[in-house]
Formats: sequence, structure tokens, C-alpha cells
Amino acid sequence: MVFLFSSFTGLPDSFFDGYCFCGADYIFGHEGMEAFFNATGKQVPIGEDGCYIIIKRSGDAHDVGVDYTGFKKIFYFHEGRTWCISNSIFDMANHLKQNGVNLSVNQPQLAALKINQAITQQISCFQTLFNEIKLLPSFYALRIKKDKLFFRRLPPEPFREYRNGFEYFLNIWVRRFETLLEDQRINMHLELSGGQDTRAVFSLFKKACDRVGCFKKNKRFRIRSNTDEYHKRDFEAAQKIVDYYGLKLNEKIRGKKNYYLGTDFSYYLWKSLNLGVYMPILFTNTYPHAFNVLINGAGGGRHRPVYPLEKPEIYASRIIRTVYPGFFSKSIRTVFPEPVFKKWKADFLKI
Repeated sequence: MVFLFSSFTGLPDSFFDGYCFCGADYIFGHEGMEAFFNATGKQVPIGEDGCYIIIKRSGDAHDVGVDYTGFKKIFYFHEGRTWCISNSIFDMANHLKQNGVNLSVNQPQLAALKINQAITQQISCFQTLFNEIKLLPSFYALRIKKDKLFFRRLPPEPFREYRNGFEYFLNIWVRRFETLLEDQRINMHLELSGGQDTRAVFSLFKKACDRVGCFKKNKRFRIRSNTDEYHKRDFEAAQKIVDYYGLKLNEKIRGKKNYYLGTDFSYYLWKSLNLGVYMPILFTNTYPHAFNVLINGAGGGRHRPVYPLEKPEIYASRIIRTVYPGFFSKSIRTVFPEPVFKKWKADFLKI
């Protein structure tokens, strides 16, 4: 969940934390990575679909990387022969301080956190609250050798014509659903709403069920939809879909075991993983487990254009003025004066 390595701790020869798919194979945790290697003879590469960090020793160096989209973050510090990597800014700052390393505050990033806009309530560039700690881009990996950090840009995805790429995407994700459905130990929670994303995911899931032959017989998956007033229309759309297929919404999975976190550990995870990264206060109450799989439509990543084809300066100005008009109010400019705003905007444009 939280990892931290530095020139003071050293690096393991092999390390994997999180989960991923390699082709249609589902890998969870370090033991899963080792089992995958023993079964196939293949190493888990950097840049697969999932949420993970992997460290591999190669001669006198270590290669470090994450999943393709960068869901598992790597923050890094590097000065002289001192380095540190972690997914926690909070833990990094404490660790470096305990080892005599001083950090300085990044004023524009700190000022931005005072503004109640989505773009400033979460990390929006490669800078952090500290000038010396930065976020590694998801399309880069690290090589650590003799207490030096080297940055390696990952090769681009192979180009596919749209039709071939779309067929590949559909086929690989249906096969991944088949992998999960065929393992009798796995319980799946499938989010369903009126949104196109969750309905698309449901269609892939339905196709996999048809192949495996377990759509109505399988009692190890649950189709989940919010029932509160705010999501009323989403729930109504989800209800129509399950009624059509003779299924039920929010039906409990018998015999499913939840792995609950204690209050203290839940607070620690929020503090370690969210402070300086994501300001809304959300606590995790369950521990990730290989056999409890939640699937929703909140992804996208490599399979949709994130930014339009226009100059970054034009895009930033347009998005800030149209989506975040509050940026230009007098009340905000008292805590976010023009020189500070310009520095923050310059960091934002570096993405």
C-alpha cells in the first residue's frame, strides 16, 4: 500500500506491490508476480494495465516503474548521492528529515490548495508541496545505479489501425473477465449506472459470462448501483438493464469475506497517500485483496484522448476560464496573487 526506498534503506532485488494484467493473466501482489514467473517464465514488465510498482535488479542497477496510466504514483527526491522514492509525500518528508535532509516549501503549490476548485484540490502537475520532491511522469521509468537516479522514457504503444485496435481492446478485456470468472475464489463487484462507461464495462462482462456459461448461475458477482437521491436516474437506468437480463441489483454475495482496516490504519493511509495529493477527505475501510475485485467505469487512460490537439498555453487558458471561472474572482486572488498564479500555471503547463 505504502512503499518507500532511499539511499538510506537500499533497494530489494525484487519487489511488486499492487495488481495488474499481463495479457489475460491476473497478477496480485508479490506472491502473484512470483507465481506468474514460475508458471510462464515471464517477468511482469513496467507499463501494463493495473495499479502497481515493480522493482527489478539488473546487474548493478535497479529498474523501477509503475502501471501504464500511473495509478501507482512515484514521488522522487534526488540530490547528489541522496535519493528517495515513495508513493507518499508525507512519509518521504518525514524520512528525509530524520536523515538530515532539509526541504523547502513550493509556495505556488501550497497556495493552490487553499482554492476550492477541483484542479487545485488534487495534484495537477509534476511539482509537489516541496520544491525538491517531484512526481515521476507515468511514461517514464527509473534506473537507480550507484546512488544515482536515471530517467528512461518508455517506448510508445505500437500503432494499430482503429478497427484492429478496437478489436484488440474488446478481445483482451473479455478474456480478462473470463480469467476472473473462471477462478472460483474470486468475488466481483460490478458498478452499473446510466453512464456509458459502466454500461460498456457491463457489456464486456456479459460477453465473458456467455463464453464461460455462467451469467445467471454465477453467485460470485454482484451488480452494484447507488441508491441515494442524487443517483436516482443512474439507479433507474441500472434497474432497467438488470431487469432485462433477469438479474438483481445490490444482491449480497454469500460467504464473501471483507478485510476491514482498523481506524488507526485507515487514518494512516489517508494521511500518507492523500496529503498534498488529493484534498477531499476520504477514508479507506477495507484492505485490497486478490479475491475481492471491484470493477467500475472510471478508467479511460490510454484508450481515449485526454487532451485536445492544441497548444498547451491555449488549452490551459481556455480550461481555466471556462471550467474554473472562480480562479479570477477577487477573493481567490487575495490568497493566489498574480505572480504566484503565473508560477503555478507555468508548472501546470509542463504536463
